[in-house]
Amino acid sequence: MKINLQGMRKQPACFPGCTEKSMTPRKQKKSGKYFLLRCRFAELLPYLAAMRKEVPENAHCTCPQCGRPVSGRSGKRFCSEACKNGWHNERTRESRLGRSRIITALSHNHSILEKVLRNGILSIDLMTLENMGFRPAYITGYTPARNGNGTCRCFDISYCRSATRVFKIRKEESL
Repeated sequence: MKINLQGMRKQPACFPGCTEKSMTPRKQKKSGKYFLLRCRFAELLPYLAAMRKEVPENAHCTCPQCGRPVSGRSGKRFCSEACKNGWHNERTRESRLGRSRIITALSHNHSILEKVLRNGILSIDLMTLENMGFRPAYITGYTPARNGNGTCRCFDISYCRSATRVFKIRKEESL
């Protein structure tokens, strides 16, 4: 394939304000293919700076936390670190509270089962446990069994559960 270098040199400048009125053909060393060097890097800098679309002083932005105008670099969303932290804390508060409620319920179940074990009780009525504050829906693990009474775990305490009883309560040995 023959390259027409004469036609390439007659093409217009690569961007407005470029001092190069024609493109200079260069040959790559490894592939031997021609490419066009349109202008020098220093001449590109003003053009690239104009392309960044910088907005001076974020005149159109307000802080989502407090509503004050935001000043500084373009793309800045908050007026201060305190507003940024407050906004992110509010967004994650619900999920943190949900996790905290679950951990509290699990911890309460564990302490009730420990109390039952300390009294030497290995089988107890589910209603009695619920009256003590036990919440059977909160467990840390479950292993199904063929007879339908799977093994539930609450941290290091395991137990079997039927519709009305909790039995085979035992503390598992730690490794």
